[in-house]
Order: sequence, then C-alpha cells, then structure tokens
Amino acid sequence: MLIAVADHGNSGISIGNMNTTKGYNTTPVSAYIDPLKKAKMTLEGTINNLKSDLSNVEEVAKLYGLDNLTYDEKERLKVVKKKIDVGPIFTTLLANRANIGFTTGGHTGEDVFLYSYGPQKPVGLIQNTDVAKTIAKAMGFNLEEVTNKLFVESELAFKQNGATVTIDKTDVANPVLIVKHNNVTAQLFVNKNIIRIKNKDYELGSVVVESNGKFYVPEEASRLFIKHSR
Repeated sequence: MLIAVADHGNSGISIGNMNTTKGYNTTPVSAYIDPLKKAKMTLEGTINNLKSDLSNVEEVAKLYGLDNLTYDEKERLKVVKKKIDVGPIFTTLLANRANIGFTTGGHTGEDVFLYSYGPQKPVGLIQNTDVAKTIAKAMGFNLEEVTNKLFVESELAFKQNGATVTIDKTDVANPVLIVKHNNVTAQLFVNKNIIRIKNKDYELGSVVVESNGKFYVPEEASRLFIKHSR
C-alpha cells in the first residue's frame, strides 16, 4: 500500500482574487494557469540564484515566471534591500498575475488531497486520524500498544526506579528533562530522539514530547538510563 497525504494546508489559497471581482464568470482558465506555467524553479531555487547585492533580481525573477516586469512591479522590487525579503515580493507578484488569493501566510485547516494505491487503500473523504488506523492495520500493529511504548509520562518512566525528575526551563522554548540517580545525570530534549547520559548521546526510537508541562518519553529511555546508572 502506498499513501501520500499532506499534514495540513497552506495559505488558504483561492482561485480568484480582487482582480476577478468583476468578470470572474468570464475569466478563462488560462488567466490562472498560464502565469504559473512560466515558472521554471521553485521560490527557494529562484532565490538561491540571487546575488547578495540583488543586482540580478530582474533576471532571477524570470526563473519564477515573472518576465517582462511592469513599472509597478519593478518599483516593488527596488525598495527591497535584503535578499531574504525578495521571496515574499516574488510570491505576491506572481499571485497577482495568476489571480490567486490568500487568506493567510501560515497553515490552514481545510481538507487536503489524499493519494493512495494498493489493496484496502483508503478512499473518499476520511478523518485524518483514520489514515493512521489504516496504516497500522496494513502493517499489523496496534496503535494503542505503540503509543504506550513510545510516549510514557516521564514521572512514571523514571521515578519508579528511584530517579529524580526535574525540568530545566533556562531556554523557555526548549525545556530539557533532567533525570538523576546514583550520581548519574541524563538529559532528554524536546522534539528530539536523543537521551544524553554521562555526556554521551543515545538514539531513541521516537521523539521526546512536552505537553502542558509534562514530558513523554519512549519506554527505552528508561531502560537505557537504568542500564547506565547502576
């Protein structure tokens, strides 16, 4: 079975913007598609060809489908002083040419496309969590059992073996779980599959998760700590 699906939408893209408020019912499909088809590179690839002094910005713009820049488009680019700021201008200009609208610059919650192939493949409009259930069934494992092994509450995982558990919040955005026992210290880092014991890193089967002030760690983290703290 092969499944391809996005974890979320982006930008709230709409086919049509303020340019098509009048005459949208007679606007041909080519008005949306043709400007996009001119792009030869992704935005990232395009910006990688941009010189640091922005001296080739008009040449690079062509790679993103922005050929024959108008006076107003050139003026938009002239005010940009840093390479990092060119990308947002490029996307704005191309979207305007292709009559594409956006509701946001971030992630969105609309339905996303699901591609699937093979026996018992998921089809139709389905809840996102059902994709995981379908995959688990096809691979022959129980999600609840896996969850219980990969996400154990840290207090339960370590304190039952006599260890002390504290949270280092020096870096508020990246708190670290500190585990101590028999003069041995371990560190577990949020969103990483690493446990550091005696300044040596060991790879875990899943990432460490923090939620509402609590840490959840793979079951093997406890086993590794016990092994190295005896």
